[in-house]
Amino acid sequence: MDYVNTQHGLIIYTSRVKFNRMKITRASQAIDLLGGTAEVAKIFGMSYRVVTNWRARGLPPDTYDVLGKMLRAKRHTFSPLLFAQKRPAEHPVAYHRGQPTDKRIDTP
Repeated sequence: MDYVNTQHGLIIYTSRVKFNRMKITRASQAIDLLGGTAEVAKIFGMSYRVVTNWRARGLPPDTYDVLGKMLRAKRHTFSPLLFAQKRPAEHPVAYHRGQPTDKRIDTP
């Protein structure tokens, strides 16, 4: 509690409430703050496994409206880029004489 003296000699007691605001930078943080994998899966009607994959790949852009509102309601901040899901690396393309071919390069 803080004590504030006024000009009339009265002492006013005030209290400060600190919010646990967090700058969310990873999909895992967002999922954990919203109740965990099972809870987020239930919100979207998806399987547990799909939401688990979001932890590694990032949150899909179409979840921004729902999850963004929920995170803001809990007074957390985040970048909209949190919802830019990473794409898996494409298979390398083979080139023959400077032109791409239909052949695929097998990578180990």
